Amino acid sequence: MATQFVAYHRVSTAKQGASGLGLAAQRQAVRDHVTSHGGELIGEFEEVESGKRSDRPALAQAMERCRLTGSTLLIAKLDRLSRNVHFLSGLMEQGVDFIACDMPTANRLTVHIMAAVAQQEREAISARTTAALGSIRAKLAAGEAHVSRRSGRAVTRLGNPQGLTVRRPDLGTAAKREKADAFASGVLPTIRGLQADGAVSLAAIASGLNALRVRTARGNGWTPMAVKRVIDRAAWREAIAPLADRPNVCCKLSGLMTELAPNGTAADLPPYIADLLTLFGPERIVWGSDWPVLNLRGDYAAWLRCARAAVPAAHHAAVFGGNARRFYGLTS
Repeated sequence: MATQFVAYHRVSTAKQGASGLGLAAQRQAVRDHVTSHGGELIGEFEEVESGKRSDRPALAQAMERCRLTGSTLLIAKLDRLSRNVHFLSGLMEQGVDFIACDMPTANRLTVHIMAAVAQQEREAISARTTAALGSIRAKLAAGEAHVSRRSGRAVTRLGNPQGLTVRRPDLGTAAKREKADAFASGVLPTIRGLQADGAVSLAAIASGLNALRVRTARGNGWTPMAVKRVIDRAAWREAIAPLADRPNVCCKLSGLMTELAPNGTAADLPPYIADLLTLFGPERIVWGSDWPVLNLRGDYAAWLRCARAAVPAAHHAAVFGGNARRFYGLTS
């Protein structure tokens, strides 16, 4: 399969942008690179902006297209991205690979050198921290007092005497859920853009996403049902958000099961639980019994297991007990 590229062109002055000077040369350099490497150019973004700034909307759109399609960001010259070292290094952190036509090894060589410099700085900070802690330990061992500069309290020992004993197997699941949530949020503007361009049906939107080479969160092609899930969830979140803005309103998580679509199951609900936790916060999410009414819609035990798996373990005590006691004024 041919390598997919998304091009980004930038000129620094409005005069250059209006005349086309600079842009034509950048476009030609990019197309020559794509042709020589047997690749495919699936999108181009242009803007007039100073390289000293990092808040560039066209570049953000180009990077988002790269993330959605798994493409490589292609630029004519390295300085078209930025002369800011931290900004260039940030491209690696955001998971966007890029190639500069005038320095094809920049994505592997230059940025790695920048990262190495940052790593050296981190190691120096770590060494200073270790030395400072060693000095404190020596003072405590000698029976001398040490006062924390941050809290102003006397320090009698360092570290947790019991060590790190808490296991959090839910963190891996949470990370996957957050990645999926971020993907859904990222693809929504593209869907809105297709709708604005006349794609009315779910099939037309799916076709448009596939034409743009946008992949689903699992790397597959889009189907009308996959598009529907993204749109429905966005609409639901937008409808719930005004209620979440009211500080005296709590959300009864246990009743979510009864609001499912006719063919839905508990397995469809974790993304919506994630939205509720984001909008209301774990301190305003309440689990009531909803029994036996909920049994008319599904299996109560299965729904409880699903909900407990979707809510981070750190919030279980509040969501599945403490918040309800507080909300209903229960004393036991």
